[in-house]
Amino acid sequence: MRNFLFFLIALNLSTASAQSTFTSDGPIVNWTTGPWLITGAADGDGIPDSNDDIVVLSGHEVRWSGNRQCLSIQVNAGGTLRGPLNAYTGNSMRIFSDMNNEGNVLDEGEYYLSEGGTLSGDGLFDENIRFQFRRPSEIANDVTLRIIFPGWIRIVSANLTNRGKLTLFSGGTISAASPSTKFSNRGELTIGTTNMASFIGSFRSHFPGSSVTMRLYPGGDVPIPDFGYYDLDFEFLASSYTVNSDLVVLNDLS
Repeated sequence: MRNFLFFLIALNLSTASAQSTFTSDGPIVNWTTGPWLITGAADGDGIPDSNDDIVVLSGHEVRWSGNRQCLSIQVNAGGTLRGPLNAYTGNSMRIFSDMNNEGNVLDEGEYYLSEGGTLSGDGLFDENIRFQFRRPSEIANDVTLRIIFPGWIRIVSANLTNRGKLTLFSGGTISAASPSTKFSNRGELTIGTTNMASFIGSFRSHFPGSSVTMRLYPGGDVPIPDFGYYDLDFEFLASSYTVNSDLVVLNDLS
């Protein structure tokens, strides 16, 4: 009898921690109540957790709020992942691997790629979303992100590489939590001179094929990246502006 009870406990623990795939199974899907189509290993409570993959099908909308987690997220073309509206505190989606968006990721909340991963897909991301990256992560070359206040990108103890099209404007910021963090721009970056005020890590944009468009606001400082810029354009939004003499451009300056 004791061995049988031990077997049941072990079976329940295995079921609770096994990897499953949660696929949306209706036009409106609630993160905690579904409806989900669950494949792979059996899931103990029917709620996605840190080792479960999420797939949002075309024509379906998955809604979440609170502090949630999953292994990966795939939003298919025509599908929608909708976070909380006008709410950041206590609303975080922790992703332990990759996030691919070919559809729509709307409203607000924070997406936290905590273990290193890739943000990819040519779908639409809401401009107010917050992203946090920890450990080496990448924004893929098919991604277009426009971040405005109160949205932001935060790099925590990580190296983040941008290969996509990233625009920070209207108070949207990118920040680094410590001097050991590094942001490498290998894609297209459009940024205002006030949008990197709290960046204390390493900023690099000297890679062939990369480009930066700098919007010069009154009172803003042009960030000086390690090794200079490869390609830099200015948009003058101030009547006069002085560029730091330490600025280095490796290709064209216009």
